[in-house]
Amino acid sequence: MDTEDLKNDLRNRCKPPAAASGPDQDGLPTRARSEMGDEDEEGSVATEFTLAPESPSHLNRWKVKTGGVLDRSGTEMTELDADELRPLLSTYDIKCLYLQQNKLQMLPVPALKLISSTLIDLDVSKNPLKAESLFSEPVSLPQLQSLTLNGSSLAAVDSLFENLSAPALKFLDISNNRLTGSLPFARQHYPRLTTYLAADNQLSSLEY
Repeated sequence: MDTEDLKNDLRNRCKPPAAASGPDQDGLPTRARSEMGDEDEEGSVATEFTLAPESPSHLNRWKVKTGGVLDRSGTEMTELDADELRPLLSTYDIKCLYLQQNKLQMLPVPALKLISSTLIDLDVSKNPLKAESLFSEPVSLPQLQSLTLNGSSLAAVDSLFENLSAPALKFLDISNNRLTGSLPFARQHYPRLTTYLAADNQLSSLEY
């Protein structure tokens, strides 16, 4: 299995199985449809006659795609607000989080902790990440299998190895950054790592 096949395999895990519990014809998960139906049946009269219209600030603007995919790429975000993420978790298990091509300078640790038990694929590529402040605190992502950090102007990755616990990690992409010298022994930190991409850097040695 080559690199592209492995990446596709990991992302296919975000796709839903063909089962009766999957999304209905309108694309909403059955659980979400059920909850929406209950709200419509029980609260329609009260909403019409007794409740003020919802403020737009109370409406969650984030949509989780089928299979637990939350794609916030290319949205100009400077941080991932955990308070906006939290309301989604009563309905969805977020397995894939795509944050590429934004303005993040550090990994959104508080938000990642909220989805640590379900997250398998994290893409934070093409963000202006700061190596010295990549983590606000250590974080454990026990289910994470794929992490993409390419094209993020990173000058060092020591903070990554020191602060991210990801025992299931299989795919790590830190290519096209500003890394120099030698890199830490990756599999000492991530023993299940099978694909380690570090091209387009100025490295003198790479321990795998």
